[in-house]
Amino acid sequence: MGSVVLFSSPFITYGKTLRLELFYYLADEKIMARSKARLWPVVRWVNLMLLLKSARRFAVIHYAERVLSKLIRRDVQFPRLWSKLDGALFCFCVNRTADRYHTDLKKLPLALVIASPEYRSMEAIITSIA
Repeated sequence: MGSVVLFSSPFITYGKTLRLELFYYLADEKIMARSKARLWPVVRWVNLMLLLKSARRFAVIHYAERVLSKLIRRDVQFPRLWSKLDGALFCFCVNRTADRYHTDLKKLPLALVIASPEYRSMEAIITSIA
């Protein structure tokens, strides 16, 4: 037996605090206005309907696409909402981790940091990301 959980995009974090950090990140980077964050559940619900549409589930969408496809003689699929945010969660997580490394490395005594074998590769990663 097995099970699958489908998450509709745009993807979002689970915890409230982390979710708020994500929304602030999106607003600070001018990717999405803070006021739009309230629409996130609705957008995910619509995208899930578009993902799971069939003759039995969300039939209106399924048949609307079929009718339009027949009329214009081309395959029609309604576009997902906010698809431009597909990589936003990944970027947020990478930037957040890089900031934490940067902050934590500043707290360590310099001699201890330079003596560690990971220092050179870590410094290169943080420099390239920041």
